[in-house]
Amino acid sequence: MAHFLAERGLTLSPEKTCSTPREDGMDFLGQHLRRYANGTVLVKPSRKQVRTFLAKIREFIHTRGPVLTTGELIQCLHPKLRGWAPYHRHAHRKRTRA
Repeated sequence: MAHFLAERGLTLSPEKTCSTPREDGMDFLGQHLRRYANGTVLVKPSRKQVRTFLAKIREFIHTRGPVLTTGELIQCLHPKLRGWAPYHRHAHRKRTRA
């Protein structure tokens, strides 16, 4: 792989590159990809991504929620949800644990 990339003027970062068994899956760009023995590939939001997003939403609600009406709070949260949801729209629809 390193030779292939070197021909194109690219290198792998040793700090960021690791090999994992296919059964364990991997996180890439906020998604967790895993291939099962039967050939099924499952893509879902990574736990770290879900935790980070929920923490930001909780923080926003605790800091600005008390001074906003319910309608204003929904209007403020709507863009955040509309940004996160389409990014993960191709992920598996089963429940994702945080």
